[in-house]
Amino acid sequence: NLSDDEIDRIIKYRISPIKVSVHTTDSELRKYMMGNDKDIDILIYLKKLIDARITVDCQIVLVRDVNDKDRLIKTINDLSSLNPGLRSVAVVPVGLTKHREKLIELKPFDKESAWEVVSQVTELQNKFLKKLGTRFIFIADEFYILSENDFPHYEAYEDFDQLENGIGMCRL
Repeated sequence: NLSDDEIDRIIKYRISPIKVSVHTTDSELRKYMMGNDKDIDILIYLKKLIDARITVDCQIVLVRDVNDKDRLIKTINDLSSLNPGLRSVAVVPVGLTKHREKLIELKPFDKESAWEVVSQVTELQNKFLKKLGTRFIFIADEFYILSENDFPHYEAYEDFDQLENGIGMCRL
């Protein structure tokens, strides 16, 4: 949702690292999720920041049955093509509140769906560790709690770059 001028200002003032919410790299799905008709290729904007040597950490706010499963894998793989400038990606569950009048209904993650997220992302982490030398993608603690999985060992969080997104707080 940043204008070109705002991105240029980030580059000019060397604001780095920067945190960017991505949700999806699929333009049509992005329009749906953001509730607008802006045709934005988020990868172009991320590449512009990375080409200017701005370190980027991303966050995917995961919505059950919307941008999860195959769509999540596509988004993660698309983002991995920008590593090492794109340093890491967080996968966090959408926050649900009672204050959702006139908004689409969202299903909360349960044990089974959280387990699926942990399994999918762990498999990708292992692939990226071999390919990129980093796990690259990190899962919010909430998914481990919901799925009743054990938290990864301390070293699996690498530099805890996504701590403020609720990733690694329980282990730390």
